[in-house]
Amino acid sequence: MKITRSQAQGQAAANLLATLKNPQPLLKRIGQTMVDSAVGRIVGVKQDPQGNEWAPWATSTLMARTRAGTVGGGLLYNSGRLASSIQYQIVGNQVSVMSTVPYGTYLQNGTPNMPARPFLGIGPGEQEAIYELMRNSFRGK
Repeated sequence: MKITRSQAQGQAAANLLATLKNPQPLLKRIGQTMVDSAVGRIVGVKQDPQGNEWAPWATSTLMARTRAGTVGGGLLYNSGRLASSIQYQIVGNQVSVMSTVPYGTYLQNGTPNMPARPFLGIGPGEQEAIYELMRNSFRGK
C-alpha cells in the first residue's frame, strides 16, 4: 500500500526537484517527515491526516481487546508491528510512504465490516512541513 500525490502535484514537485543538483537529501527528509507523522497518528493522536478522529472500536473488538489486555495502546496499536512497518522509499525524484504489513491496507481503507482509519496521507501539517523543507533546500541551493 502506498500513498502518493496527484499527477499534477507530483509533476510540479518533480520540476522543482529537477532544479536541485542532488534532491536525495530533501527526499529523505520528506520521507522521514511522512513516516514520523504516520507513526504519530498510530501511537498518539488517533486521527486521519485531515485531523478527523478515527471511528471507535466495535463493541466486540473492545471486548476482545479488553480480555487480551491490549486496550492500552488504543486504536491501530496492538503489538507495535503497524507503527514499526511504516517506511519510505525513494525512486528517482519521488518518495513513497507505505506500511509493509499486509493488514495495513485494510486499516487504511476499511473493509465491508470495518471502517477505514487512514494513517497514511498528507494533511495540512505535513503539507506545510514539506513546503518548509523545500523552501530551506532551495535557499541553500
